[in-house]
Amino acid sequence: MPIRDSAILIEENKMARPIIKVFGVGGAGCNAVNRMIESNLQHVEFIAVNTDLQSLIHSHAPIKIQIGERLTEGLGAGSDPKMGERSAIEDMDKLRSAIEGAHMVFITAGLGGGTGTGAAPVIARLASEMGILTVAIVTQPFEFEKNVRFRNFVEGYSQLIDHVDSMITIKNDKIFDILPDDTPWRMAYEEIDTILKNALRGIVDIVFVTGSENVDFADMRTIFGFKGFALMGLGEASGTDRAREALTAALQSPLLDNFSLMESRGVIVNVTAGVGDQQLTVGENRLLLQTLNNELGEYVHMIKGTVEEANIGDKLRVTLIATGFDYGKIEGQGPLDMKRAKTMRDAYLEKRPISGNVPEITSDDLEPTIKVESEPAEGVDKGHPCSGIVSRLLQTDEYKEIVHSPSAAALNSDDLDRVRKIPAFLRKAVQTGHQDKNN
Repeated sequence: MPIRDSAILIEENKMARPIIKVFGVGGAGCNAVNRMIESNLQHVEFIAVNTDLQSLIHSHAPIKIQIGERLTEGLGAGSDPKMGERSAIEDMDKLRSAIEGAHMVFITAGLGGGTGTGAAPVIARLASEMGILTVAIVTQPFEFEKNVRFRNFVEGYSQLIDHVDSMITIKNDKIFDILPDDTPWRMAYEEIDTILKNALRGIVDIVFVTGSENVDFADMRTIFGFKGFALMGLGEASGTDRAREALTAALQSPLLDNFSLMESRGVIVNVTAGVGDQQLTVGENRLLLQTLNNELGEYVHMIKGTVEEANIGDKLRVTLIATGFDYGKIEGQGPLDMKRAKTMRDAYLEKRPISGNVPEITSDDLEPTIKVESEPAEGVDKGHPCSGIVSRLLQTDEYKEIVHSPSAAALNSDDLDRVRKIPAFLRKAVQTGHQDKNN
């Protein structure tokens, strides 16, 4: 058998590397991308997307896409997700071109404002329709922002979950569990950006950076292919017991929001240590694997990679990315509160055309936002065995009030709780009926 030139093999290996693109969408997303670039995060392509021209001017991303110039004149979306969505649709060809060629797309945004909340689902849908593995890394507003920003978050979140393979959600409130009370407020937002950066680095490094255990892209696709929301944990320690302490810190991280890893379907474990005599040892690796196996049980798919990093010194860092949590499995925790809004939307709402004083924009690829059925009983699947029950249910005063609310953003927590009590098989009858009408 002829021996092929090693230089050719090396060049082919470079060509075979997966192309990962990171889209920072809106102000918070663009800030997060800047932080990633400043930290010298490599092996990915960064793209900044915004309606705000000033933000793009200050972006470090090599590719910058201004969306909605005709609608916003470069002045931003004014905290209006509909304007962010329309802006993305206006420049959908630019976005599609930027996505093309990727094997994996990350979308990072702060949900609650205008551009990130409205445009991120458009980008996710484009990537998903191209068959690209799509992961969103988003932030949830602070608890004290339970006003318009939080309602915007609900709507953006419920749209995103339809088009991403996995969604990592960082609650802004968790920084209060991480930072001391006397930390300057400006540093709180920097810490949020750092968390977003570490999440992405933990995923990318185990594919590209040299280590004793690297993970191939097929493994990555398997883990993120488990539909559902994702959570992360971070831990770092030094000293003789650094492996145990770092893993314990990661497992007890506030970012995991008190969820058990056993409730996930897949876990990525990145173990980063130094070089030379600071490398991960056999004993440390055995301890990590034994502890993780006990934490995960036998039904969670785990992939583990190790990375060597000269700048980390004698520290050891553990990054956990747990995927495939059921959006509706555990009530009242984490992003699952948002699942109630999605249930409402799926049961009673359908797509609505764009309206308002903006130029008409059409697309064969996307139908923007949602609208409420004027006569919900007509949307019931007539062939469903419970259609009569559903029709009567929808005519009651209690549910008429909810169904005919002017928008999903107007729904409050009491509305969502009432709808959640409707049995799933009844909600399914309504959902099926709406799908039949739209076909």
